[in-house]
Amino acid sequence: MEDAHGKGYVLKNGEFVPANKAVAKVWDHLNRGKDLLNYAQQVSEASGSNYIMNLYFDRSKPSTPTLRSLVLYRIVNNSEVLGLSPLNDDFGHLVGVAHVAREKALEARVLK
Repeated sequence: MEDAHGKGYVLKNGEFVPANKAVAKVWDHLNRGKDLLNYAQQVSEASGSNYIMNLYFDRSKPSTPTLRSLVLYRIVNNSEVLGLSPLNDDFGHLVGVAHVAREKALEARVLK
């Protein structure tokens, strides 16, 4: 994670690419392997920046695993990903579960 912290996508030869392999790996995991080129272009246009989708992780206690929320900012805010907010502050709230679980629960209620 250290190699990805504070880095994201950059404009290189007219195309947005991950700043390094660690950034590519994290974003690939977060987006489940989907192509982000169109999204990166939209973020750049909305934010007016060529340094976008930066990743920030909690580095305060590297030896102690700490549960944190993962917050994706709006595209006008460079679509940064923050993984350093505690669950009890303004940016770190648990708002639900994965959509698949929610859909299964809804399906079960409908079938009753």
